[in-house]
Amino acid sequence: MLISVLIFVIIALICGALLGLAAVRWATREDPLVEKINALLPQTQCG
Repeated sequence: MLISVLIFVIIALICGALLGLAAVRWATREDPLVEKINALLPQTQCG
């Protein structure tokens, strides 16, 4: 029982580290033109 929990914890840590590295590696940069256009729009989303 304890070994299986440790295995799942190790797998979760590895997956978390891989997701963190992927987020840093393939990070998107925001375009300043998009921000300017977004600031001009009325920002009235439904909901």
